[in-house]
Amino acid sequence: MARIKPYLNLNAGLLLHTHQSIVATRYLTTTAPNYLTTTAPNSVYATKNTMSHPLLGQPAPVDFVGKNQKNEDVNLAEVIGQGPVVLFFYPKDESTGCTKESFSDFSFVIPALLPPHSIQVCAFRDQYDVFQKHGATVIGVSSDSAESHERFATNQRLQFQLLADDQGLLRKSFQVPKTLGFLPGRVTYVIDRDGVIRDVFSSQLDFEGHVKKALEVLSTL
Repeated sequence: MARIKPYLNLNAGLLLHTHQSIVATRYLTTTAPNYLTTTAPNSVYATKNTMSHPLLGQPAPVDFVGKNQKNEDVNLAEVIGQGPVVLFFYPKDESTGCTKESFSDFSFVIPALLPPHSIQVCAFRDQYDVFQKHGATVIGVSSDSAESHERFATNQRLQFQLLADDQGLLRKSFQVPKTLGFLPGRVTYVIDRDGVIRDVFSSQLDFEGHVKKALEVLSTL
């Protein structure tokens, strides 16, 4: 019998055949919710698999200058010197819509491996005015190029900067963990005006949770 191989589309995710889809569904309803949602201790979003990030309470590694979607140089140290920063890492730019309904037809796709990245990013967009009231700067980071970020920012009407971390230097500096050993982590860091990391929220599935937790922490600064 010929062996059925899954089809891997790097721009979309891992598409599974019927039998594999059943196995994946069982995984998502049992193990995945706990494995894919982790956060720093004492978080209201903590599951029984909590994560104590080594940079929590430490000065943020700000020795980084990268390009934003306008191909402008952004010095992270200078940005943090101006006030609190919410720095969120996401896997990849997407041109899809900002609602979960955009993926309603993909019932054969593992949601955890094909996350609608726009949901997380656009959740920050939709609450951008609230972040401004807290005096916080919002910055998104992925390995995509400045050109890709420009298209993404235009398509989704983003008001904040997206940094191109094409060599993964910033992701490495912030010790962003991978999910399942190979998926780029989806992690949000709240950095106070003194440059100290006050909170780390990591979840591949709780897209809006990144925004909710960041605002919760900012309200205490």
